[in-house]
Amino acid sequence: MLHETSSNLTGHLGQNERRALETIFLDYRITLISCLYWTNHPPWALSWRQCPDTFFLFPECGEVRVTLKGRTLGIRPGQFLMLAENTRHALTLKPGFRELRQFALHCHIQDRWGRPLISRFSSPVGIVSPECHAALQELTCLMGHHPEAAQPCGETLLRELLAAQIRRGLKLMPPPKAGDPRVGVVLDHMEQELSSPDLSVESLARRVRITPVHLRKLFREETGQSPRRFLISLRLRRAAGLLQQSTASIKEVAASCGFACDHYFHLSFRRQFSCTPSQYRLKTLGQV
Repeated sequence: MLHETSSNLTGHLGQNERRALETIFLDYRITLISCLYWTNHPPWALSWRQCPDTFFLFPECGEVRVTLKGRTLGIRPGQFLMLAENTRHALTLKPGFRELRQFALHCHIQDRWGRPLISRFSSPVGIVSPECHAALQELTCLMGHHPEAAQPCGETLLRELLAAQIRRGLKLMPPPKAGDPRVGVVLDHMEQELSSPDLSVESLARRVRITPVHLRKLFREETGQSPRRFLISLRLRRAAGLLQQSTASIKEVAASCGFACDHYFHLSFRRQFSCTPSQYRLKTLGQV
């Protein structure tokens, strides 16, 4: 008679590490925007800027100096840089290096409230393996030939990369306080009905059985934005992804993201990204 036992190894991970891994794999949405391989030579530098998305930089040869929040860090091969949306920073090639080869990846990694995951990490510098660089090569190639396939590939790569940092001991700061569940319902409905031009504050308020005035107050307390402004930003982020990942026309992108008026779509897009949709599509093909 065969005697055997099984175990689900529930004690293998500490509570903090387990919760951090659950957070990375379950609580955040990832939307890939671009991934490119760059070769740079002295005197290469990028002056002060703020990317509207999460930015990853992976040096393969050479060393990058990044200045942010009053300090300067060196990022060399075997390390990578990760910066949350709107983090002000400057980049330069460290003196003494004749060449810099790097992968630059842009994406959004946000929870349902629109809050970025990367801002919760205790350090903007992580450790990367040679296997990850091979995966970045594949991802960059897919982005150029088949962006739809690149999205799940990039999502898997980033989740595994961030999970590896937790396993190496990088801390994930506690999450912001839990939000009002009614606002959570509204956010989920926004995601599901994003393409509908009829989505309004009034219809969202009816869904959670409160007045539009009350919804605006709750929503601003939870997200720092009005429901209308948040919805427009959500639609614009979706549009930015489609402009990069599909060959759909500007008009088709606008319609699929819930913009009934092309002119308003162009105005809103320029306001958020400081360029037109057409310029953005060209820019992301050459974005560092």
